[in-house]
Amino acid sequence: MRFVLNFNHACTLKCPWCYVKFDGSIPNKQIVKNIIDRCAETGFNTLTLGGGDPYQYNWIGEILKLARTKKLFVHIDTNAIKMSETNKNIEILNNYVDLIGIPLDGSNKYIHDLSRKKEGNFDLINKKLNWLSFMKDRLKINTFAASHNINDLINLSFYIKEINPKIWSIYQYWSINNNSRVTEKYFLNDTVFGNITNVLKKDFTKSNIILDASDKDKRRKKYPIITHNGDVYIHHNKNDLLLKIGSIFLDSTIDDIIYSCQKDNFDFEFRYS
Repeated sequence: MRFVLNFNHACTLKCPWCYVKFDGSIPNKQIVKNIIDRCAETGFNTLTLGGGDPYQYNWIGEILKLARTKKLFVHIDTNAIKMSETNKNIEILNNYVDLIGIPLDGSNKYIHDLSRKKEGNFDLINKKLNWLSFMKDRLKINTFAASHNINDLINLSFYIKEINPKIWSIYQYWSINNNSRVTEKYFLNDTVFGNITNVLKKDFTKSNIILDASDKDKRRKKYPIITHNGDVYIHHNKNDLLLKIGSIFLDSTIDDIIYSCQKDNFDFEFRYS
């Protein structure tokens, strides 16, 4: 089973559609290590680190190394802003990371920067992608799809082919933790999302790139989301909510996770192999 460990302290971006509720609580390195230990000893085999951005913390390398020593498949998602282009990070990524996810929401800076509400972010992402060329066979591009960029996905697909990552994941906008104004602005009809991603799937059939199009229902109750303090949430199976089910350090919570999220192994296993 997979678990997502989110750093919900803060983020270097202010994406208005983000589902993470940032509470300002600074992560404690030892608690994060305890979460890794706990999940490894209770049967989890795959870790996704996200946030916020894990690279905000200068000890993230220790967490990645620990996860590898626990024989976890290690996947890290980062907006790359705090990911320094250093030999140390090259060593950490080469030795301890199985998959790295980088966001790219548009084929040009106007669409991508609009999505991420950060002028110059498109150029930064491209710079980081060039630096990450040594991770090509372990690179995952994450695209947030909503009303503002859905018609650009075909153009973006040509650029994705140039980048040539292992996986291109497209995520339909999901109004988790968003207010009605944000939901109205970014809402993406299921049929529209399905039609465009079906065209892309046909186009990528003969490509070596794995196209992973995830509508919001595909993600319901498929994996636990654990905060850096150990609180566990799962997606509601009908409503656009995250449900808190307890602490990762309680056996009853582990039982609830296993009951609710075991299908994730089958639906997403291609990413983590």
